[in-house]
Amino acid sequence: MLTGSAQWKQLAAHYQDVEHIHMRDLFKEDPKRFANYSITTAGITLDYSKNKLTEQSLPLLIELAKSVDLEQRRSDMFNGLPINLTEKRPVLHTALRNFSNKPVLVNGQDVMPDIRAALAKVKNFVNNISSGEVKGYTGKAFTDVFSISIGGSFLGPKIMSEALKPYQQKQLKVHLIAKLSVLFKTSLKTWPAS
Repeated sequence: MLTGSAQWKQLAAHYQDVEHIHMRDLFKEDPKRFANYSITTAGITLDYSKNKLTEQSLPLLIELAKSVDLEQRRSDMFNGLPINLTEKRPVLHTALRNFSNKPVLVNGQDVMPDIRAALAKVKNFVNNISSGEVKGYTGKAFTDVFSISIGGSFLGPKIMSEALKPYQQKQLKVHLIAKLSVLFKTSLKTWPAS
């Protein structure tokens, strides 16, 4: 079990050491903290300087990753192996973002043609909603899009809708809902009566 491993226990003990340190003290001690705790590649910067990390933290995290064979598991994910142990199936998030011509094999079958076909259907549907070609049950064009989700399925669309705000279509309002109960408590109160 991961939480019983020596690497996990070392990291948990280290957390106790850094738990009460304030971020401003970490930056005061290391004026080059941003440079030391960030990385830029492909035009994207990952800034982890604003986390309670010290020089001891990263080696402990790397040891934990090695102890669970993270590199092999990552490779298995990219190769379409069944790493979702609960459902005994592959995790194909990477295939959805595979814009190369490289096949992704699941049980010897390339899943990319099916994924490209599904993405083309989604694109067509979105274009038809945006243009007003597809109407709601009242015969009127759609004005609102609701995304109801949790966890990463909520955060991904939220980040993208914020990042792409300058390109937002004025005729469509996007509503991101993290819990179903929120839909009934807030969104319906503000929903237009007409």
